[in-house]
Amino acid sequence: FTRNVDWKNNETLYIHDVEIAPNSAKANLGAGEAYFHLAIDSLRPPSEAQKLAYFKKGLTYFDKALEIYPDYNDPYLRKIVTYIFMDDFENAARFIPYSRRLYPTNEKLLKYQKVVSGHYFNQAVAERKAYFTLLGAHNIPEADEHLRRAVDLIQQKVLPVYDAEMEYYGELGNLYGQ
Repeated sequence: FTRNVDWKNNETLYIHDVEIAPNSAKANLGAGEAYFHLAIDSLRPPSEAQKLAYFKKGLTYFDKALEIYPDYNDPYLRKIVTYIFMDDFENAARFIPYSRRLYPTNEKLLKYQKVVSGHYFNQAVAERKAYFTLLGAHNIPEADEHLRRAVDLIQQKVLPVYDAEMEYYGELGNLYGQ
């Protein structure tokens, strides 16, 4: 009964619990998840500024959970998805190797890897399209720059994140052929 006042919803419970147990990796993960859910709440959508504040607050709790327990995979996964929701694919990609080291076959991790690599793959495809457009206009120096960027995106951003997609290698082969 004493806990009933804390449990208005999951968010209030988890945010309350981290105040009671600030050195608990699980409590910090729960608080981070609570702020993540507040940021993406479709029933009570926050303003863009409030959404960003919630995401950042959640990230601080995920960081604290990892400070307490560095081999805890869930905070890494939550950081990745938070950065995806923030359209910060650079940081999302940065935490994939940590999660992959701890639990390489995690289904959420595989999904997030596909999202992040797909983001960069789409950029590479756009660079290839720009290459062909400029090539058709006989603007060879600028076309070559787009081709180089497309190759770099696949080599440096796509494949390090997710190298199990044959389409990525096919695109890289086509770019090398150009």
